[in-house]
Amino acid sequence: MLRTLRDAPAHPATLGGPPLSRRRLVAGTAGALALTAAGPVLAACGGSPSTRPATAQAISGTIVATYPISRMEEITFKKLFRLAEERHPGLKIDELGISGSPPEKITAMFAGGTPPDAIRMSGAREYTFFAAKGFTVPLDEYLKRGDYPVKDVVPFAIEGGKWRGKHVAMVFHLGGAAVYFNKTLLAKKGVRLPTAYDAQGQWTWSTLLEVARAATSGAGGTAEQRTWGLNRIESLDNANAWIYSAGGELYDKDITVSSFTHPKTIEAMQYLVDLVAKHRVAANVKDESVDPFMEGRQGMIVTARFNAPVIEVARKAAGWDVGMALPPKGPSGQLFTRESPVSYGMGSQTSKREAVWALMKVFAGPEGQRIYGGDGIGLPVLRSLYTPDVLKGVLYEWEDLPTYLKAVERARIQVAPAYQEVNAIFQRELRLCFDGQKAVKDAAETMKREIDPLLKQFG
Repeated sequence: MLRTLRDAPAHPATLGGPPLSRRRLVAGTAGALALTAAGPVLAACGGSPSTRPATAQAISGTIVATYPISRMEEITFKKLFRLAEERHPGLKIDELGISGSPPEKITAMFAGGTPPDAIRMSGAREYTFFAAKGFTVPLDEYLKRGDYPVKDVVPFAIEGGKWRGKHVAMVFHLGGAAVYFNKTLLAKKGVRLPTAYDAQGQWTWSTLLEVARAATSGAGGTAEQRTWGLNRIESLDNANAWIYSAGGELYDKDITVSSFTHPKTIEAMQYLVDLVAKHRVAANVKDESVDPFMEGRQGMIVTARFNAPVIEVARKAAGWDVGMALPPKGPSGQLFTRESPVSYGMGSQTSKREAVWALMKVFAGPEGQRIYGGDGIGLPVLRSLYTPDVLKGVLYEWEDLPTYLKAVERARIQVAPAYQEVNAIFQRELRLCFDGQKAVKDAAETMKREIDPLLKQFG
């Protein structure tokens, strides 16, 4: 059966490849982790070295750059590594594949005295961890040089790499959130399409619920007889956009205090819980062992563009048509989308900052972005590349390029340095609400009580 990457982490699992070596895998050992407390660079609130770069100079030497071990990304990353070496003949990239948990592995490398020069980072889950730990340095002075087309960058690709007012990440990958819908199923149910609502400015949380209700049927029947309205939202990096669209917040500006008890934040969480527990238009954890959207039994799925290839395989196999629209506006009248950016950070211990900056410019620059976008890994960070000649050969016939550009322009994100722990608490409490074991207001109070101490560790 086909399964979606619904809540897939930013680092796909290892899918095979050549035998592992130092250039392929770094293993985080318990002993190395134990050394973390010893060095000032690992202090949660430690200062960063001076970030003002010297005058641009010839690029030479070897730098260690991490990348994710996965067939999907590995091929493209190596293309861009070779491109960087071609454009800067004195530069050599020592590729270091990372599997598992990058924060843990990178922490072990710093503790063991072998920190990387360029750190590949998930912007939805971990880039602030590296910044808060002092593993990366700000890039503000580099961005002011004029040798990178900052004015062409989608605003989120700049803002989404900030930590407490400083640019600490060079974003080169955008996710592009959308509502994908099964046109065949909705037509069979006599349901008005999301695009029709959107064209008349009526695509809101209430009309999404109307579509979801009409698409849902067969409660109590077998899995083959059941249809659902849309997918369950329970991960913080998916729920955050719903909270922002309601007018709520996750944290204060510096992410030292949470806002889970904010009335509008609670309103958004209540809406997501009601979709599962009250309206029964989204499957609970115990309701489905597979993804019903991919089986043609769900009207809509709210996800990022990385799921498009999975959807294409599923819809061709089952013979149904797909459409897509922006996510709906929230009660605030605004629309914010979730994002899954990927970036490079400049290692704080590198002695070759010019070389790292050169690599970053290749990944996030026009030439590298044409390769990255052309390989279908992620959406470009440069507005000028949202054109048919760059992406139409990548997108499926049912994908809409203008919708993706609108999605990335409406993105917003706040990432706590302790994201994994914060998300675990958020998800646990939301699931209790799905099961009717807890009221949303009580869950929000528990979230705040347990999450605030985690935020203060990085204050």
